[in-house]
Amino acid sequence: IMLPSEVTREPWAYAEVANDYPAHTPRGGKWMVFGTPSYIDGVWVNVKRALEEGLLGDMIKASTSMPSDHDTSQRVICVYTYDAKDEADVWRVREGLRKVGVMQVLKWKADQATRDGRYTSQGHGKVSTFEG
Repeated sequence: IMLPSEVTREPWAYAEVANDYPAHTPRGGKWMVFGTPSYIDGVWVNVKRALEEGLLGDMIKASTSMPSDHDTSQRVICVYTYDAKDEADVWRVREGLRKVGVMQVLKWKADQATRDGRYTSQGHGKVSTFEG
């Protein structure tokens, strides 16, 4: 398994599975797991396993070691859910992350907020829809 920190030519490392998870809608979003590169590498292995075991949705991604203008001391794993209106699924995926040891408080952000360029780190205030 290639770890996110070992990827230098792409901004994101992806893992996807083919399953019966519903198709992503315009109301989709992601739980975000933040940490140092070494923390993200360790968590990636467990989150990828959870994805493969059906505890999550159908896609995850992690920021990599590709040179960037962004702060590279912190990385992120995005764990996608298909629709914010299906809150039971949003929280089911959160619980799947807990089952593989992701115990920090996480924030769920709508993909639309990302498309709109809204980031807490850039002074846009609270942009998450769910926290837990």
